[in-house]
Amino acid sequence: MGQKILLWSKRWFEGAGFEVLYGDTDSLFVRSALADAERADARARELVASLNIDLARYVADEWRVESRLELQFAKLYLRLFLRAPDTAPAGPPSATRASCTARGRRRCQEGR
Repeated sequence: MGQKILLWSKRWFEGAGFEVLYGDTDSLFVRSALADAERADARARELVASLNIDLARYVADEWRVESRLELQFAKLYLRLFLRAPDTAPAGPPSATRASCTARGRRRCQEGR
């Protein structure tokens, strides 16, 4: 059920013209595109209120029950770094060296 609500919420944000950067388990990270942190925070609170209204309608239509769900805006990140799983290790040089050692010296020297 949680995954279905998360995917519905992702589509809701995309339908409103926002880019969803990441979603996992119980969170969505959505690009605000606003440079001013106060405006971005206020806009996020407006959006979550609209999202909850539409979510209540969705739950009523889909399952014929009154929604008791309330999605929340938790935090505004001014910067966010997401690392793709198939890229080089992120972290200090010592972490990169340890990763190369674990994969074997030859493969590390070849850049793999």
